[in-house]
Amino acid sequence: MRLQPTYISQPSGADPLVRSRPPGRLLGMSAPLALLLIATTAWPADNPVSLRIVPSQAALKGARATQQFLAIAKYPDGAERDVTAESAWRLSNPALAKFVSPARLAPSADGALTLTATIAGQQAKSTVKIEDAAAIEPVTFRREILGIFTKRGCNTATCHGGVKGQGGFKLSANALYPRRRLPMDR
Repeated sequence: MRLQPTYISQPSGADPLVRSRPPGRLLGMSAPLALLLIATTAWPADNPVSLRIVPSQAALKGARATQQFLAIAKYPDGAERDVTAESAWRLSNPALAKFVSPARLAPSADGALTLTATIAGQQAKSTVKIEDAAAIEPVTFRREILGIFTKRGCNTATCHGGVKGQGGFKLSANALYPRRRLPMDR
């Protein structure tokens, strides 16, 4: 690319500074402004024509159960976009469940409720059934601890998931067969 010199005059008759710019670049347009222009044209500016919640039905069983919901908006050009963060979320009976993070429900009491998402005049609903909200399940190696090992990479072939394990502790590779390797949780 051939650069063309741009002269900037200095006050009090000093020598002009020379800087180079690519040909065709608009003077005064910065990179963040250009990105803003691109970003505003990339997403639909129109209001959505419909809204849906995924999943449309959910069941929460046990005190530690949670469910993440997504709000998907459909636009006039047929494009669909996740609008979970921008949506307003409501519960038909707030005594039965609570939001632990945006659009993630945790049970408070047994019953059934309706979850509603709203954005730009569009509304969608999902039904939620809650059972055994007071029943506290004991902590199990397979449900809680194995997930931590998987997230940290401890059950890969180079760590405890190897053929010989590590430090006398052996897991199935990537937690594929937890009962085969873990007699303590049966």
